[in-house]
Amino acid sequence: MKKIYILLFAVFLLNNVNAQSITLIPNPEAGQGFINEGIPIVYNNNLYFAYTDSLGTYQLAQFNGISISLIANPQAGQGFGVNPIVYNNNLYFPFENASSKYQLTQYNGTSISLIANPDAGQGFWGIPIVYNNNLYFQYENASGTYQLIQYNGTSISLIANPDAGGGNGVCVPIVYNNNLYFPYMNSSGINQMAQYNGNSISLIANPDTGWGWWSYPIVYNNNLYFGYENASSIYQLAKYNGTSILLIANPDAGGVVVGGVPIAYNNNLYFSYKNSLGTYQLGKYNGTSISLIANPDAGGGVAFNEGYPIVYNNNLYFDYKDSSGYYQLAQYNGASISLIANPDTGSCFWGFPIVYNNKLNFQYLNTSNFGQLAELSTSSGIDKLSINESNFSIYPNPATDKITISLNVNSAEEPTISILNMPGQQIISEKFNSQNQIQLDISNLAKGIYFVKVENVNTVEVKKIIKE
Repeated sequence: MKKIYILLFAVFLLNNVNAQSITLIPNPEAGQGFINEGIPIVYNNNLYFAYTDSLGTYQLAQFNGISISLIANPQAGQGFGVNPIVYNNNLYFPFENASSKYQLTQYNGTSISLIANPDAGQGFWGIPIVYNNNLYFQYENASGTYQLIQYNGTSISLIANPDAGGGNGVCVPIVYNNNLYFPYMNSSGINQMAQYNGNSISLIANPDTGWGWWSYPIVYNNNLYFGYENASSIYQLAKYNGTSILLIANPDAGGVVVGGVPIAYNNNLYFSYKNSLGTYQLGKYNGTSISLIANPDAGGGVAFNEGYPIVYNNNLYFDYKDSSGYYQLAQYNGASISLIANPDTGSCFWGFPIVYNNKLNFQYLNTSNFGQLAELSTSSGIDKLSINESNFSIYPNPATDKITISLNVNSAEEPTISILNMPGQQIISEKFNSQNQIQLDISNLAKGIYFVKVENVNTVEVKKIIKE
């Protein structure tokens, strides 16, 4: 008997379960696609992200829920940068212009325009944020120093640094207690917490002589948390209560809190933690102490540093490196971690997820090593049809001209059968007949790997077939 490979979450047998399936959205042209550094964003009911076209130029890509289109760049530069933000009903992002300088760029839903830089510096860096009705981001000035910059919707101005330090080119700002906070490299080369009150910047004392703040911040339980490198060069979770910084003890002797983005879920704080064995686990902080969540396999583990975690349908989703070295989408339900099968033999789930049109969207590196937009769809309810390996069969497999699909259970409805190609595009779609069996002609298909998907309202299974 030939082995059947289940490539998507396939068996849904119990009441009130979630049926999950991943679909790949075709790219608009033959470029490298959705870039892994690109953070997607929803604007004007569309999803936008950075896309590498066939010429190697970065363009703004728009997904309307059906297909992807590319927005023309305003000039011949390298193009759209990462970290977009919505401000004053427009979409803003960095753009590498024809002079290899980064400018603040505005997209109004129709066209892209560039905002003039305040000096001859390298330009826009870091992650932008809206604070006190202005847009702030990091800027490399003409002297090569990083400064906080303010855009009021009309013009850009530079905020004076608190000392002769170089600032921080990887600025990750956050608003807390009506002030703006971000990491700042002082004149001694140490990272400190910087506080901007709308007028000037001041520095918060570090709790020891370590290198200081180095990862994404988050507000949790009315305190500000972030990753901190202590005097022993060990990474810890740090807490700022509005007055001083405290370090939270690690749960083991050799582990470290790693980079990436922390997230609040079910009243706890979660982040990626590298244990004493060198494996990455999901770290859980309950406001008092840190505990570690068991991994689902012997792989490299939780990879928050490869992208954002996200809460979707009351579960926590994130990037996970499995025992085969591939990245998969992982789901944590508050008790344990499970892995969602990749939609093809591509390299990985990658990048930054976002919820759009009630679906979880993220970047996926396919079998051709191109980035594609992927969707995770989830529906809840009682299954009318239960499908598993014993009652859903395809033969012959491999096949040359025809395949027969048999569904050996009774169904309250006629399930739909589809054949998909490797990019996830539907080629054939039919309904099962009353005998729960159908024969499909695949003689016109090119040789290769295809997927047969059987689904009804609450049940989905996909199996691989080989056309010879």
